Amino acid sequence: MRRSLFVFVIGLVLGVGIMMLSDGPFDLEMFGDNAGEAIEDAGRGARHLQLEARVRTALALQKDFDLFGGISVEAQEDTVTLSGTVASTEQRQLAELIAKGVDGVGGVVNELEIGNAGSGP
Repeated sequence: MRRSLFVFVIGLVLGVGIMMLSDGPFDLEMFGDNAGEAIEDAGRGARHLQLEARVRTALALQKDFDLFGGISVEAQEDTVTLSGTVASTEQRQLAELIAKGVDGVGGVVNELEIGNAGSGP
């Protein structure tokens, strides 16, 4: 136990010393600003992923959609972009309506193309 504490203290002192030598005085505010930005970015990324997942789930619950057939969902802020290929104009319109109905979606950019959805190599 004493050895672990000793190693920890030595590591801490060395770390602070290296930081002071490389960047000048130790500034806690610098860490606060950067940490706040990092946390905000991570939160924003998590919200985008959550919104994308909700839209994908809503599309997957629609019996006419084979989600693995090529609908891609990407979120930026509260706007969702749908891309890929669907089989008909009706599916294209329905995908947009479903996405618009998902909680948290403020707008939908529909880039879906009409073609052979789900056909692969």
